[in-house]
Amino acid sequence: MSFEVIRTRRKTVALIINSEGELIVRAPLQTPNSYIEDLVIKKADWIRQTQERIRERNLLYPSLLCREGEWFPYLGQDYQLEFHDYTGQIRLNDDRLLVPHGIDDVKATLILWYKSKAKEVIAKRLDLYSKRLGLEYKAMRITNASRRWGSCSTKGTVNFSWRLVMCPLQVIDYVVIHELCHLKHHNHSQEFWQIVGEYMPDYQIHRKWLADNQRIMDILQ
Repeated sequence: MSFEVIRTRRKTVALIINSEGELIVRAPLQTPNSYIEDLVIKKADWIRQTQERIRERNLLYPSLLCREGEWFPYLGQDYQLEFHDYTGQIRLNDDRLLVPHGIDDVKATLILWYKSKAKEVIAKRLDLYSKRLGLEYKAMRITNASRRWGSCSTKGTVNFSWRLVMCPLQVIDYVVIHELCHLKHHNHSQEFWQIVGEYMPDYQIHRKWLADNQRIMDILQ
């Protein structure tokens, strides 16, 4: 099993499967090669299963051309694009993403639809968890970020990529809680993760989902 080792001043060894299904090992500077090799062997089943999931995701979501029959995710479910004889907005119907015939730029129209849905869905989750956590934000922005799901400024503005609305609702909730907690700790310290864990004990599951499905960011580039 091939893998890349990146040594830094970190304290622990981490196994990471990137969006292309490649295994990357991040390790402290003095970690013996034998320890790394033994760990990879020990985690071989998990590595293969994760790589297979990512390969399947990459096959389902290649660089899409916004043609009929292609699949697009929304709130963690997959919808097949279908052009339809009606006037109006994009609609969801069962497992279909219905787009009116005659649109000149389907990609731009889809992005506008996603942005609208992201603003609607994320705003509701943000207000919900802001009240639960007792953390007030100054403003919310839906951004075009293609490498970060969310961010929080020191002035209290929380930002979310519109692509986040492609993810399951629980994953959206994790990102919302994550950014709200940055209002209190503008870092990823132990104290920060303790607060995240208080309000979402299973946050690591959703954090891993985002890592495994990073390629979603590239669907409508």
